[in-house]
Amino acid sequence: MIGILGNYSSLYSWTAMLLTFFLFCIPILFFPLKWARSIKWSIPDDTHLTIYFGRCLGALILVFEYAILRALYDESIRPFVFDLALGISALMAAVHLYGALKKMQPLVETLEIAFYSLLFLFTLLFYPIV
Repeated sequence: MIGILGNYSSLYSWTAMLLTFFLFCIPILFFPLKWARSIKWSIPDDTHLTIYFGRCLGALILVFEYAILRALYDESIRPFVFDLALGISALMAAVHLYGALKKMQPLVETLEIAFYSLLFLFTLLFYPIV
């Protein structure tokens, strides 16, 4: 199963990179409160910490997007970037599952459990065979 579609790892990387860049990275980095409100998070009165953590997360996503871009042109680092993607998607699924079990997040965040689980599965399927 691992790498069964590895010949298409570049296409998968482009697709995942663009999808996460526009759906998560840019909105969270530049508009964290607008993004949070759009998915029904309640916003505290003091938003400084919320904005700070949102921008920190957006910045980390942006660095990962850059790593994906680098791996598209340097096949030697592609497996490492896929390993990072597996770790990120697994941990993000776990974080969202915890939030769902505690009933402390909006429905959209709970639905992201499926998104990150599928991302994990697709990353395994498209894992580059070097």
